[in-house]
Amino acid sequence: VAGRYVKELRSLAQSPWFDLELNERVGDGSVQEVLYDALRRSGALPSSERCKLISAGREDLDVRMLGEGRPFVIEAVNPTTPSVNAEMLPVATRDLEEGDYGAYARGLRVCSSQGTSLRQLQAGESQKTKFYEALCYSLSPLTDEEVQRLTWSEGVTIAQATPLRVLHRRSSVVRERCVLSCRPEVVAGTHGRAFVLHLSTAAGTYVKELVHGDLGRTVPSICSLLGRGCWCLQLDVTCVDMPFDGTDDETHDGVPGNFVVDIDDDGGGGVGDDSD
Repeated sequence: VAGRYVKELRSLAQSPWFDLELNERVGDGSVQEVLYDALRRSGALPSSERCKLISAGREDLDVRMLGEGRPFVIEAVNPTTPSVNAEMLPVATRDLEEGDYGAYARGLRVCSSQGTSLRQLQAGESQKTKFYEALCYSLSPLTDEEVQRLTWSEGVTIAQATPLRVLHRRSSVVRERCVLSCRPEVVAGTHGRAFVLHLSTAAGTYVKELVHGDLGRTVPSICSLLGRGCWCLQLDVTCVDMPFDGTDDETHDGVPGNFVVDIDDDGGGGVGDDSD
């Protein structure tokens, strides 16, 4: 089943997350479980051994996914029956919208490994554009000149080393990323210290590190452009812009096939190196 999910809860992981050192679960559930449980309750998906969520990148636990949502495909692994009941997808959609689960889905449809949706997810690995709103805090008030300095619409190339927070599970490399546009909006009543950054970036950009600089591992950063400490307090993804229409998905009746998607597995399914 394919669609786009919206995540409104900042304590919801994308997929089940366990801290092996503490032997405990992190967060208040996962988007994967919310979607799969609703699809099973409605009868759209059969019972299965487990499920797998494949998505156009992933957001951090404390980051919301808003707007039209993030493209995804959810697969029932070793199901009791190899088919999807498409007539029950609207029931699952209503359940998700009316329930208090912290996430819901839009545009649910039958898909298969020979259809368009998975190919579009794979193509979007390097082609998607993401839009954000980042609530930031500066050590001193933003001046009018600094607001202009942080405003651009023609694209700025940055160099990002693998962030310290994920270095334990990813190799240390430096990648060039493009911040397509940036516009700060000072928050009223904060004496110029708090501001919302409206951003659009190419795939793979680490936005939190773009703000605080990651001890000089992201150059330039908002911190380096201002010449002082600056932190991202809250982050929302407002749009994942990529083709995801699934035009020929249903011609394959939702029967699983052998399409292979390159999974960047850091605790759950996600296509490519998305870095919210």
